[in-house]
Amino acid sequence: MEQTQKYNSYFSRCLPLLTSILFILLLLTNPVMSSLLVKNGLTVWYRNMIPSLFPFMVLSGFMLRTGLSYRVSELLYPVLGTLFKLSPNCIYVILMGFLCGFPMGANIIAESLSLKKITEREAELLLSFCNNIGPVYFLSYVAITCPYYPVWLTFSVMYLLPLCYGLLLRYIFYRDIPIYNPRCSVIYYNADCPYGCALQESVQKALSAILILGSYMVIFNVLQLPFHNSCYKLPEPYISVLKGLFEISSGISAIQAYPVLYGIVYAVFLPFGGLCCIFQTYAMIKDTPLSLTSYLINKIVQTICSVFIYSLVIFFADRI
Repeated sequence: MEQTQKYNSYFSRCLPLLTSILFILLLLTNPVMSSLLVKNGLTVWYRNMIPSLFPFMVLSGFMLRTGLSYRVSELLYPVLGTLFKLSPNCIYVILMGFLCGFPMGANIIAESLSLKKITEREAELLLSFCNNIGPVYFLSYVAITCPYYPVWLTFSVMYLLPLCYGLLLRYIFYRDIPIYNPRCSVIYYNADCPYGCALQESVQKALSAILILGSYMVIFNVLQLPFHNSCYKLPEPYISVLKGLFEISSGISAIQAYPVLYGIVYAVFLPFGGLCCIFQTYAMIKDTPLSLTSYLINKIVQTICSVFIYSLVIFFADRI
């Protein structure tokens, strides 16, 4: 037993070192491709992520800090509040998480938890289904780059699936969360924080978050460097799928040349999000007690459900 622990400890120290040395060699021997991958990551960051995420990060943080999120939650509270029996703060997270997309759902959950708008147990539940691909990203990029299924079908799987999954978790594994009764609770709309202070804090928080997300975009683009090595080059279709599992945007761009693989984008890439999105989510929740492992398990379960649904669609479509 002692010998086994010694070998495990030695392995855990050597593996990161050997991996780091390998990537240093790859960077030194492939400077042109390394530079291109870095540029691709930065391009996606400033062209797609900053315009689509940064304003929402500032606005959401401002609304949470000033208490305006209560008013927004009123829009869908008669529906979502009745379904989930959660507080208006939770309904606001669901609404913004579904509308804004990766990793805004995790960002809003983390901020709501740190500002004590929601409990840790509520945050665990919300993280399991509120951090998905946003409709703007899908309509402006995915649907144009890899058109495959009808938009209504894709939206049903993208949003009804996690919503139903969240309801299932709410009433099976999270029954201990108290049922919210609006008749017994008083909601105050007055500002929790002065507007000027709230705006400054929201901008600072959003700037820090968007820089971290950009760093992950670069890192996960560079991690694709082994796929481009001529010594053990895989067939291009396999490389395209692997790229999507690492970083969804570069994977979709690569799969564009292979229409036969478009179904993988919808069934796997969209619900899973890729490793880059998972680590971006970790960046949002790392200062909270929320578990990345639990989040990953929930994502895998939803991805399996998505594959099953699309398989049924293909099965019945072939027989019509």
